This record gives sequence, C-alpha cells and structure tokens, in this order.
Amino acid sequence: MLKVKNYRLKGFKFITLIFTICFFVFSNRVFAFDSVNKDPQKNISIKIDEYMNEQVKQGRFSGSVLVAQKGKILISKGYGTANYELNVPNTPKTIFRIGSITKQFTALAILQLQEQGKIKVEDTINKYIPDYPQGDKITIHQLLTHTSGIFNYTQMLDFKIKCRLHYSPEELVATFKDKSSNFEPGKKFLYNNSGYILLGYIIEKISGKSYEDYINENIFKKAGLSNSGYDHSEKVIPNRAMGYGVASSAIVNCDFIDTSFPYAAGSLYSTVEDLYKWDKMLLNAKIISKSSWDKMTHSYVNVGDMGTNTSYGYGLFVGDTQIGDVKKNTISHGGNVNGFAAYNCMYTSDDVQIIILSNLEFASPMDLNNDLSKIIFNQKLDVPKAMIVDPKIYDNYTGEYKIESIGESISIVKENNSIFANFGGTDKCEIYQTYESNDKSIYLCKFLPYKLIFCKDSNGKVIKIDIILGGESYSGNKVK
Repeated sequence: MLKVKNYRLKGFKFITLIFTICFFVFSNRVFAFDSVNKDPQKNISIKIDEYMNEQVKQGRFSGSVLVAQKGKILISKGYGTANYELNVPNTPKTIFRIGSITKQFTALAILQLQEQGKIKVEDTINKYIPDYPQGDKITIHQLLTHTSGIFNYTQMLDFKIKCRLHYSPEELVATFKDKSSNFEPGKKFLYNNSGYILLGYIIEKISGKSYEDYINENIFKKAGLSNSGYDHSEKVIPNRAMGYGVASSAIVNCDFIDTSFPYAAGSLYSTVEDLYKWDKMLLNAKIISKSSWDKMTHSYVNVGDMGTNTSYGYGLFVGDTQIGDVKKNTISHGGNVNGFAAYNCMYTSDDVQIIILSNLEFASPMDLNNDLSKIIFNQKLDVPKAMIVDPKIYDNYTGEYKIESIGESISIVKENNSIFANFGGTDKCEIYQTYESNDKSIYLCKFLPYKLIFCKDSNGKVIKIDIILGGESYSGNKVK
C-alpha cells in the first residue's frame, strides 16, 4: 500500500510507512437490527448511511461508499466534500486516487501476459531487466507476492523530496536497484512497493506500450471502467476529488506527489462504481481466465502482522477475517497515497462487496470496512459519539505524560474551552470525550485514529494515559 504519510505512533512523529493496519475500537453507541422495516437489506442500507454520516460529523471521513450484497447495491453514496475550497460534495461518481489498489491491476496485467505466453511468473527478472542486481535469483512470482527481499524505495530517507520529481520507469528503478536487499529472495513476506515498480517496467518491456496505455487498453476499456485511469496532476479530470491531510487540527491540502513516482504500485484512480464493476468481473472471471483468477487469489505466503489466517496472493490479500463472532473469507486490498485512502473488500462466500474511497489521507477505510461488515453480518457495533461536557473538567487531564516504552512524552493542553493532544511538532489534534466513568475517561482525536484512555485514581484524579492505535497500545504516567 503506497503511503507517503501514515498516522502511526513511533516516537509520536508521523513517519513514512508503506503499509498500515488499524483496527480502531469504537464504543458507546450500538447499532442493532431490530428495526420494524421488514426488508433486511433496507435496514442495512439505513444503518450504513447512519453510521457514515456519524463518521463525517466526527471529521473522520470524506469520500464515497458502495456496499453490495448478492448482486444488489445496498448503498452507493458520497459523503463529505470533494473540494473544500469550492464546497463541492462527494458523489458515487467522484474520482479518487486508489493508491495500492493499483497493485491488483498490475498483477492482473502480468497474468494476462502469461496467458498470452509472453511471460511466466517463474521467470527470473534478469530475462527482462538484464542488469538488475541478483536478477537471476528474483522471480516475477516473488515480486507479485512481496517476497523478493529487494529494497523498498518508499523507505528512502529523502522520500518526501524524491516523490515530488518526475521519473521515467527506468529512472525510477535506478533510485533503488543498487540498494542493499532486506533478505534473500523467497525467504519471507515483507510488503514492498519496489516490486510492483519493477512489474510495471516489465509490462512495458514485454508489451511495447507504456504502463498507462497497457492498463487503459487491456483492462479499463475491456472492463468498461470509463471513470478509471492513470492519474496526472496537470490534467483536468472531471469529477476528480482534491486530496487533503491535517495539520494542527485543521484540514489542509495534501503534499504534492508526482504520479510517476508511485507508478505501477499506486498511481491509478477510480470510483466506487467502477471498482464494483471490477470486482464483479474478477469474481466471474470475465477479464482473465478462471485459472488465472485462482492463481491471483491463491494463498502463497502468510502475512504475519495481519493475523495467522491472512495471506498474500498476487496484488491481493486473501484469507479469513473475524467479524464480531463470525469468520468470513475475504479478498481485499487497501491503498494510501498523499491525500487519499481506499479499501476494496470482497466477502466471497457471502457475495458481499464493500468499496470505500476517501480524499482524506488520515481516514481509515479498513476500520470503516470492518464496522460496515458488522452491520451487514448482524454483529454488534459500538460507535462513539462526542459527549457534551463542562470545559472545567479538562483541567484534570492537562499535563505531560511520559511514554517510557518509546522515550517520548505527550502533552494534553486546554485552549479556549477545547482540549488538545500534542504529539510533538505540528502533530496537535483536538480530542473529545466519548465515555466517562469513575475510573476512566475515553477521548478520541478529531481527524486522527487515536484513542486516548485516561485512567483515574480512587479520588477521580487522572494519573495515567493509554494510547491505542490499531492493535498497538502505549501507556504513560502523568508526570506534570
């Protein structure tokens, strides 16, 4: 998942990472399925719409959502704003960058070429890029499955500078080809954008076309995806959303990235409606053969940090996902690139598709997908709502908390009857209370996916903080 910014704690700096997984735990408001409406799918649509409107209200989402079940679209709707400066709303036809969802298109292109006898996934890459270091040991299969061990170019220290420049595919490959490998090819899984850059370059060499032209002619046109393409910042593309980030608790225009940089790993755009067409064509083997689709969705390598039942195929995550009390088979992938976040999920056994595209880079579509899945599969879902409180209580929370595990501190400050968490630098965000009891209070960050649990002593005095982000927890005592 190509991502330039990631709001994961590490020394409380927002650092560049490639792949993020956040399972944010919501609390306080419960969605149930005891509505008087006799149409179960209508009930689901209502609950989804209610849930998404709450996310927009809390500043956690702007984008479009499509949910389908058994061939029927339950909801296809835009939420929030496509352009904040012009106050243009999102719609189901709004175009978003999809980040690493691009990878499944790249993988499918490779399988198309294999069906034509022009490449084999068992081939070593020196057959197509003769001068690539260890090219006689690295296979196409390993690039597809993130098991090549090559250096991941999104880990370069000057990444934020390089991503603003324009590159030819050959120039882009040159930025990482001579970097030291992480491990010997085939030894393990490590999510790697460089592998998909090489795959795009190889597609060009084999087809004689640019990656953009190949994808347009052999996938988008054939699949009827008229609102999908390779993004270019300088082009005027009707219905394209602007991308946004956050700074000092305010929405800001996202950092620029030249789309030649994410290339075949993350430069495509689409809509929720186009991606739904795409999902159906994949599931029905309309764009590639059933044999190739089986190869694309085979569990080749376990993905350790996503759970023991999740594996990687070709451009897709496959496996079982726990949804409340039930386990469901999924095929999915997310995407993050400056200003945008996306998630495309197919529950194959239940014929359910969930597509979430956002023009807020701090949005967490995977978390939203998990919550929408609970609605669909009739599982308990708790959704937090901001409580109205007397600002005087904030004095009990303000101060400095020392996080010993990472040697950093977080400050809680009160400003103009509002309360903020300061993670250092410009990483200050407004927080709001969603739960209160004698021994603890729970606050959420506006915009960012942090959950703050303030622990109290027997007298109600705050003495400790627990910070939750995804499956990670950071604890710190109040020192000032």
